[in-house]
Amino acid sequence: MGIVWCFKVIMCLSIPHKIIKINKTKATVQCGKKSHTLDIRLVKDVRKGDYVLNENQFAIYKVPKKEAIATLKLFINA
Repeated sequence: MGIVWCFKVIMCLSIPHKIIKINKTKATVQCGKKSHTLDIRLVKDVRKGDYVLNENQFAIYKVPKKEAIATLKLFINA
């Protein structure tokens, strides 16, 4: 009898959030009608109007504007 490996695949879905305000290391972001605060220390050179992906209240990736808008359109049309 051989060894059976079992892997649980977890898929995360992250929606681009638009930065609407920056205060030192924190940014207020908006996604749809909701807004909340993220820590932006992990992402360099973010500005008001940029789009970011987040994980556990941290911005983890700056998304190019064109790509963010295309992604948001997919969710709206789904």
